[in-house]
Amino acid sequence: LFVALKNGATLITPNNRLSNQLLHDVYKQHPQDLTTKPHCLPYQAFLRAQYKKARHLYANMVHPILLNQHQQTHLWRQIIGDCNDGLWAEVREAWARCQHWGIDINHPAFAYTPQTRQFQQWQRQFLQRLNKLGAITEEQLATHLLSYPDLFNMPTVIWACFDDYNPQQRHLQQVMNEAGCEQYDYDLVEQSTITHIYRAKDTQDEHLQMIQWLKQKLEVGEKRIGVVIPELQNDSHRLQRLLQRHISPTLFNTSLGQPLIDYPLVGHALEWLSVDKHSLTNYQARLILHSPYLKDSHSEFKARSNVMQNCKMLQAAVISFQAFIGDIKNTTPTLAVLLETIAEYPQEASPSEWADLFKARLIHFGFPGDYPLISSAYQCFQRFMVLFDELLPLSLIRPLMNRLQALETFNSLAKATIFQPQTPTTPIQVLGLLEASGCTFDSIWVSGLTDQCLPQKTRLSAFIPLSIQLEYHMPHATPLRELQFAEQLLQRLQNGSHDTVFSYPRLTGDSPNLPSPLISHLPELTTEETSEISSESCLIK
Repeated sequence: LFVALKNGATLITPNNRLSNQLLHDVYKQHPQDLTTKPHCLPYQAFLRAQYKKARHLYANMVHPILLNQHQQTHLWRQIIGDCNDGLWAEVREAWARCQHWGIDINHPAFAYTPQTRQFQQWQRQFLQRLNKLGAITEEQLATHLLSYPDLFNMPTVIWACFDDYNPQQRHLQQVMNEAGCEQYDYDLVEQSTITHIYRAKDTQDEHLQMIQWLKQKLEVGEKRIGVVIPELQNDSHRLQRLLQRHISPTLFNTSLGQPLIDYPLVGHALEWLSVDKHSLTNYQARLILHSPYLKDSHSEFKARSNVMQNCKMLQAAVISFQAFIGDIKNTTPTLAVLLETIAEYPQEASPSEWADLFKARLIHFGFPGDYPLISSAYQCFQRFMVLFDELLPLSLIRPLMNRLQALETFNSLAKATIFQPQTPTTPIQVLGLLEASGCTFDSIWVSGLTDQCLPQKTRLSAFIPLSIQLEYHMPHATPLRELQFAEQLLQRLQNGSHDTVFSYPRLTGDSPNLPSPLISHLPELTTEETSEISSESCLIK
């Protein structure tokens, strides 16, 4: 694989993490031989690169606008209206599957249920809006690129660690073959590995035994240790706190990012943008007094803290803006002037104008404050400032916005943007189940493998007719497909490590669990007692 990359092959991976690890390993193995960066990139990034290439090679032709994720979300929400995140995710997934599997929206099966009829109507409206804008979405990009076969006259393309190919990808591979491109599938080779099962008493016992195992691996000098948590989205904070109690934070890194809006620096900034000159909520008033991200927050710290303790206005849920300024004018003059001199927003403006207005407001408030920012906070600040540029393309979807629409849109951008500060490489990597697939480790521990985790239950889309999902063998449509996916996933995890532990808790709360049938035959892991570390704490009595 590394020799092929060195010789100019293009390597396509299913996700960012695998492409980053493969690039890292290539540079580590051939530090002196590489004069140019190898062509190793995730599938969607590969498609976007080919789209840019098409625009360059066929500059005299009219090309559709490629909508980014924020633009597409905004367009869908205009059609669907206000809806919860769960409904929006289902609609988005159904749209992606219809594009990847080439499903005709006029298929008669869409008429069978109210949900599929509604989705058919939404699809038609969405496609009409796309045609009017002269745009396509990322889900349509591969199909659009098929009309430019000259793009794919690459010498060699390697598809790395894909579980399966959808019809759109298979069509793309066919066009590559016809263009004379040599294609290969790459996967981790099957090897003899040490694999065990650990039947934990409960979730706490499972995690504590895993920590004991991690310490042993660190002691023998292993440099790449994987911890795989299937429900990482739900368990990351609790697991991170537990790891910090027993292992130095410099030795592990959790791959899961957070929505940008959840970082305090961003959350404070969004509150400054929403302040008007009529009233303040109790939360806004208290935040203004104690936030470190405002001008002179250091020099007026004591005065602002005293106001927090003594201001009787803070007992009310809503506070008059002018009365609040009058109350703090003598004790915190800088803060009072900041509030008194904020510029009011216009009734309507374009997204570009709102971006300038929002930036001007934050500059006025002295954001991000007087205190020096640590590395992670500075990276967060830099990513947040890029968000203003991402507001500009929404002019294509909505040329004018009022104040409320602009604030809601900007908050939505911050909520939809997942951010994780870059940290130095650590020996322990905490990953999700799909992220770890294809990556290599010295040792790996995969937790939570109950019979409810793998194979997964079928999860049919309510918006695509059942007959179509079964006919095309779509993801999560049949138990057989879920079983094949689970077997392939676990085998690849074993192939990527010399020492693998699969674990599950026999109890979750008061509910008993059974192991995944795919691991129940494995030999038991020999363990040590963990009771001596179960009550340890870094708190000093």
